[in-house]
Amino acid sequence: MSINHRRGIVIGVILVLLFLFYYIRSLSPITKEIPPRPSPSAEESVQNSPITKCQNVVVSPGTTVELFTYQSDSQTRYDYRVAAMSEEDAINLQVLTTGGYLYVWNQPHRYTNDPVPNPPGKKIKLAEFPFANTISALDQVIRFGASGFSGDKLCTLWDDVDPVFEVPRLVDFVEGDDTTQKLADDLAKICQICAKTPDDRLASTCRQNLSCQ
Repeated sequence: MSINHRRGIVIGVILVLLFLFYYIRSLSPITKEIPPRPSPSAEESVQNSPITKCQNVVVSPGTTVELFTYQSDSQTRYDYRVAAMSEEDAINLQVLTTGGYLYVWNQPHRYTNDPVPNPPGKKIKLAEFPFANTISALDQVIRFGASGFSGDKLCTLWDDVDPVFEVPRLVDFVEGDDTTQKLADDLAKICQICAKTPDDRLASTCRQNLSCQ
């Protein structure tokens, strides 16, 4: 047998073995390791938590107070808007609890097109939440009062994309113990509307709906 003939046989055997190897491998199931899905971080869990929005309105002669609350786990936003006959009596109070801090600031009223600077805000490390939970039954309008002094409340699940729990970047916050006093002073002005009715029951409901301290 010539050398070339033997070489051809060897090459043929090698080719057959390679063919059998790849054929058998193609019949075997291919398993691919799938990395475990990472657990959501605490921040992502908070962001994905459902948000409950409540709208409270109290109307009296010359003054209307609106309170929009947003609550989700450890984050809460209170948006007070007081519409009055004069600019001096109008108030826009914002209260936010997030990241273990309490933020309090006032958004300026813009009665003209002139630019109005944002006043500085206050913040303090949060020891305890300053408000009681005021969420009522969802999708039910709760009314009280009558002509001259009345109000209503509605709570719903809120799915808007507006970042209500985001600390505003255009407000300079000064940390200090006077933050809670600032909050108490502004709430005292806002909650004066509840004293405009001689009915103690209506006044109590008004204070409860507006989270008056």
